[in-house]
Amino acid sequence: MRRVGIPKPWFSMVFAAVLLLLLPGLAAADTTFAGIGLASPSGPSFLPPFDASLGTLTSVDVTITGAVNAVVLTQVNYVATADGELLPLPTPFTVSEDLNFTGISNGSFFSWLQPATFVFSGTGSGTGETQNLTDLFTFGFHFDSNTDFVGQTGVSSSGPTIPPILAFGTLNGWTNTFSPLMMEFTEMTPGSLPDVGGALVVPTLEGGILVQYNYTPASTVVPEPGTLILLGSGLLALAARRRAKTSTIRKPN
Repeated sequence: MRRVGIPKPWFSMVFAAVLLLLLPGLAAADTTFAGIGLASPSGPSFLPPFDASLGTLTSVDVTITGAVNAVVLTQVNYVATADGELLPLPTPFTVSEDLNFTGISNGSFFSWLQPATFVFSGTGSGTGETQNLTDLFTFGFHFDSNTDFVGQTGVSSSGPTIPPILAFGTLNGWTNTFSPLMMEFTEMTPGSLPDVGGALVVPTLEGGILVQYNYTPASTVVPEPGTLILLGSGLLALAARRRAKTSTIRKPN
């Protein structure tokens, strides 16, 4: 018995038709970005929200990068020698800074459960000089429909000695239909940990917030799986029928 297959031209037509229906689904996801510099040492940053006219927001990825700087006044520490001379004695020091994000009710995209604490350590000469120290940092967190159930999401971080752990907010809170005025208030303050062997003079901050809005475009129409199956089956049946007719016409007497 000779095997009846689908001619290559018809197979190409079936494949092309199904692919055309799948393409809108493959291109359903889209991305747009927004960014803003961080206020230093404290203050509001007005971050552009997602434009809901573009489509349906599905998730938000937030990345905060930068550097915290500390000007530390080291402790004066002189000791007297046997002949009465005063010599500076090197003295270890430890100071801390806290970085936090807060906002007004229905007016901020997110807030942290607790600040990120940066600890700076070094050794002073004993003469009471100032030292400039810097720590780099990166924070990342994600909002999606699951976040809306609990109102919080975990924060990954590198740089701080004590991380912020959780960010509070909702996916809906990132759209421009949620509130006409949205901001993030940055707080850079002396740390809650006690200073030892020195004092924090000036805490400063440099960096920015980058937001990736992931959404489904408003004009995208994704075909139902059942529609694809029916169309594919119909085209395959039509191709097989045409093949059968062709084979009958060519059958020798």
